[in-house]
Amino acid sequence: MKRLQFFGSFEAVRFEKKNILTIANMKVPGIIFLSWCILAASSANGYSTRSKGQPQNVLDNQQSGNDIDVRNRTSNGLDGERTDNDVGGNNTEEQNTASAVSADESSREGRANWKPTRRPDHICRARNQEYDCQFENILFRGDHPIYFGQQNGGKKISITKSELNNLPKSFFDAFPEMESANLESLKINYIEPKAFQNAGKLQNLFIRKNRLRQIEGGAFQGAQSLKMIMATENEIESIDPDALNVLPNLQQLYIGRNKLKNLPILGSNGELLKIGAAANQINLIEDDQFSNNYKIQEIFLKENQISHFDLRQLNNKQNLTKVDVSYNRMTTLFIPNYIKVLSAKNNSITSITHHGQSSIEKLDLSNNELIEVPQLTAEELQSLDLSNNRIEMLDFRVFSKMPKLTQLNVKDNKLFELNSLRAPTSITELNLSNNKLIYAPKDCKSLENVQQLYLDHNDLVHFCNFDTLKNVKQVSLSKNNWDCTKINIEYSVIITDTDSRNACKTGAFLNARNICCRNFRRPYNEIYNELLTNTKDSEYSNQEELKRSCLKQTSSHTNGNNLNHVKNEINKQAQSADKASQKHGQAMQQKQSEIYRINQETSQLEDIHRQTNETLRQLKLEIDKQRSKYGVIKQGLQDPQDELTRVVKFVKERNTFKQSLIGERDQEIKQHENKKEDLSDEIEEKKIKIEALKKEIRDKKDAIKAKKADTKLLDKKLKANAPAIHGRTGTVTK
Repeated sequence: MKRLQFFGSFEAVRFEKKNILTIANMKVPGIIFLSWCILAASSANGYSTRSKGQPQNVLDNQQSGNDIDVRNRTSNGLDGERTDNDVGGNNTEEQNTASAVSADESSREGRANWKPTRRPDHICRARNQEYDCQFENILFRGDHPIYFGQQNGGKKISITKSELNNLPKSFFDAFPEMESANLESLKINYIEPKAFQNAGKLQNLFIRKNRLRQIEGGAFQGAQSLKMIMATENEIESIDPDALNVLPNLQQLYIGRNKLKNLPILGSNGELLKIGAAANQINLIEDDQFSNNYKIQEIFLKENQISHFDLRQLNNKQNLTKVDVSYNRMTTLFIPNYIKVLSAKNNSITSITHHGQSSIEKLDLSNNELIEVPQLTAEELQSLDLSNNRIEMLDFRVFSKMPKLTQLNVKDNKLFELNSLRAPTSITELNLSNNKLIYAPKDCKSLENVQQLYLDHNDLVHFCNFDTLKNVKQVSLSKNNWDCTKINIEYSVIITDTDSRNACKTGAFLNARNICCRNFRRPYNEIYNELLTNTKDSEYSNQEELKRSCLKQTSSHTNGNNLNHVKNEINKQAQSADKASQKHGQAMQQKQSEIYRINQETSQLEDIHRQTNETLRQLKLEIDKQRSKYGVIKQGLQDPQDELTRVVKFVKERNTFKQSLIGERDQEIKQHENKKEDLSDEIEEKKIKIEALKKEIRDKKDAIKAKKADTKLLDKKLKANAPAIHGRTGTVTK
C-alpha cells in the first residue's frame, strides 16, 4: 500500500493490482469494500499536506496568516499503518483482512477525537528589552471567555494599558513556559479558580496597583515554583490561611498598602527571605508568626497599628538583617541577637530589652517615650538615634560597651546635665541640640575624633575647650548663653547656624562669628538667677490657675444655693399640696425625707471634697518642699503628680549613683588594702635580705681585718729579712 497526493491538499490511498485482487479473492461483500474506501478517503481529508519525510503526528488545524502553536493530534489512520508488503513480504488473506479492519477502526477513532481549535482573541507580537511578550489595549469584563496566543513564545510576559476585571486562567494556559508575569495597574478584582494550574514554571508575579479584596485558599494552586509576589497597593482585606501553603519556594512577599488586619500564615514557607506588609491595619503579630521561617532576612511592618510584637521569636534567626516597625503603637521592644538594622521610631516605647551580645549596627528609637538611655552590649553598633524622647540625664559611660559607635543623636530631649563626657573615641557625629543643657564637663578628650557637633538651642555657657577638638569640621551653636571669653572657635571650623542681632538676649551681643555671647562675671550664678525668675513666673502662672479653679469651686457653691432654693420651693409646694388634698400627704412626706437624705449626702460630699482639697494642698506643699530639698527645678504648669514622679525618680537616681560611688570606693579601698598587704610582705622580705647583707658585710669586714693582720705580719718578716736579700749580713728570720 503506497501514498498518493491529490492536489497537495489531502492524502488518498491507491492500491496496486496485486493488493486489489487479493482483497477481491477474500470474497468481501461489495458494500463493505466500498465503505472502507470511502472512509479511507474522508479520513485522508482531515490531514494537511506533508512530505514523505514528515513525522506521523501532524497539526490538527493550521490557520493561514497566524503563526501560532496549536495542539498536535496523532493519526492512527490507514497512512499510519505499514503492511508486510511494504517490506517485501507475502501477505495471507487473514493478514490483509485484519489490516483492513484495523485501518477502518483507526479512521473512525481519529474522526471522533478531532476538535476544532479556538482562534485567540489576543496574539502577542510586541516585545522589548524587558519582556519577551507584551499585550496592550485589552478590555476584559469577565462576561465571556478570553483566549491568548503567542507568536514567538516567551518567559517574561506583560499586559499594559488594559483593564481586566478578572485574572483569567487562559492567560497562564497560553504560556506554560512563563517565568515572570507583570499584571500591574489592570483593575483586577478577582482571581479565577485554578488560574495558576498550568503556571508551574512561574517565578515572579507582579499584581501591584489593582483592586483585589481578598486572596482565597488555593488561589495559587499549581504555581509551585513561585518565588516572589508583589501585591502592594490593592484593597486586600484578608488572605486565606491556605492561600500560601502551596508555595514552598516563596522567597519574597510584598503586601503593603492594603487593608489587612492580620499577617497571613507563613508556616509552610520555609524559604521565605523578605516580607513587606507596611501601611496596613495590622494591630497584633502572633508570637509564633515567624517560628518556621528560619531563613528570614527582612521584615517591613511600619505604618500599621501594631501594639504587640514580641521580637523574641526572631532571636534564633541568624540571617536576619533588617526589621522596620516604625509608626506603630508598641510600648516595649526586644532586640534580637543577629539583627543588623532595627527601626522602631514613632512608637510609644518605654523599655528596651535584649539578651547577651547583640550584632546590631544601626538602631533608630527616635520619637518614643524613653526616659533613660538603654544599656546595650552591642560591639558592632555604629548609629544610635534617641531623638525626641524624654531623657533627662545623659551619662556617656553607658556607651562603653559600644566601641564602634560613630553617630549619636539625642536631640529634642529634656537633658539638663551631662554627667560625663567619657564617650567612645569612635564617635564622629554628636547631636545634643534642643535640650536644656547648662553645664558640660571640661574634660572631653574622648570627643577628639568628633567631626560634626550640634549644640544649638540649649542654655550652654561653655562646652569643653574647643581647642582640644582638633577634628571638628562643623558645629552648631545658636540659641545658647555662651560666655564670650570661652567661645573662641577657629575660622577653619564651619558654623552651620548663626544668630541674628534680634535673637540675642538682654546683655548679649554678636561676636565675630555671628554667635550671641555675654560677658559674665559669675556666669552660672547669673544663669541660675534667670532660672529662678522663670520659676517665679511659673509660680505666678500656677497661682493664676489656682484662682481660676477657685472660681470654678465658687460657681459650684452657687449651684448649692440654687439647690437650697429649689428645696424651699418644693416645701412650699408640699404644704400647698397638703392643704389642697390629704390624699397626697404621704407621698409628699416621702419626697421630703428623700430630699433630706440627698441634702445630707450633699453635705457629706462637700466635707469630703474640702478634706480632699486640703490633702492635695498639703501634698503639693510637701512635693514642693521635697523638690526644693533635692534641687529639682519646677517646670511651668506641670501637674503635681508629675512633679512627684520627677522627685522620686531623681532621688532614686541619686541613691543609685551614690551606691555606685560607694561600690567604687569600696573597691578602691580593697585594692589599697591588698596593695598594702603586698607591700608589707615585700618590706619583710627586704628586711630579711638586709639582715643577711649586714651579716655578710660583717663577715667580710672580719675577713678583711684578718687579711690586714696577716699582711702586717708579712711586712715585718719582709723588713727583717731585707739585709739578707740585698747582700748584707744578717740573720734571716724564719
